[in-house]
Amino acid sequence: NQTNNQSPIYQSPSDPSANVPPGDKKYSIDTAITAWTAGLPAYGIPGRFPANKLTMGIPFYYRGWSGVAAGANHGLYQPASGPSGARSLSQVPGVAYYKELTGIVDNPSTTYWDAASQSAYFYAGSEFWTGENTQSIKAKIDYMHCKGMGGAMMFSLLDLDPAATLFNATVNAVNGAAPSSCGGGGSTTPPTTPPTTPPTTPPTTPPTTPPGGSCTAPAWSASTVYVGGNQVSYNGHTWQAKWWTQGETPGKADVWADKGPCGGSTTTPPPGGGTCTLPAWSATTVYVGGNQVSYNGHKYTAKWWTLGETPGRADVWQDNGPC
Repeated sequence: NQTNNQSPIYQSPSDPSANVPPGDKKYSIDTAITAWTAGLPAYGIPGRFPANKLTMGIPFYYRGWSGVAAGANHGLYQPASGPSGARSLSQVPGVAYYKELTGIVDNPSTTYWDAASQSAYFYAGSEFWTGENTQSIKAKIDYMHCKGMGGAMMFSLLDLDPAATLFNATVNAVNGAAPSSCGGGGSTTPPTTPPTTPPTTPPTTPPTTPPGGSCTAPAWSASTVYVGGNQVSYNGHTWQAKWWTQGETPGKADVWADKGPCGGSTTTPPPGGGTCTLPAWSATTVYVGGNQVSYNGHKYTAKWWTLGETPGRADVWQDNGPC
């Protein structure tokens, strides 16, 4: 009984809806992507999913309310008497296709923009509609590019108008480049949350494998496609792919399971290792950016908040070399 945005990129400070327990977040694209990639500890979500395996969803349908007063922002966050009336094709109250809303969602005089959430909405008479236009689609795809996501998906093609307006806007934006500046928009993500942009592309030539055993698995290559179960050698260890991967460095991406040093040793630290004076890494300790630990004969510095992410296997840890 109150209007809102269907697919906001960011959580707006003006959004009157209740926080999603047990944390302090509301539903938004940024919250979802952060949960998948960086994690949301308040919700028990560890994250660590690679951003380049996620796609941005673009809804091609609209949700509407009736009996909405204009208020201060053309019906946004206003009480409603009920859902909008059913249209002839969608036949569901409160839901309509783009082609059923001609004269509203394609009309500049009834189109409005919520800068805080980066959302388009539409107000005509006492009807309020939330959904996409070319501006909101461009904002979503800019976010996709900035976060290093894998692409976009759309639902559904049945909702399109004869000119495929929303489809073409999505395809053109995906085929375009990332914006010159990838700012945070209206994000309420705290500064301690790690970035979701994937790590720098790994070198095409893997470093020389250090001594410590004879590696029988083929050397990892950044240009080779691997699938679940494939094994490679890299940096003196044997690694096994958990799923499809290409260009993701063993030891820096969760797709690779460390099967231990070549030669079978599981305790020998890397060559050149000495006595580590830093405290040993613990899987049950919370670390924040700047904390230093020792692990497997190396010194590591945390780049951001982390818990249970193994040094040498997670991008959160900067390897500072052997002790």
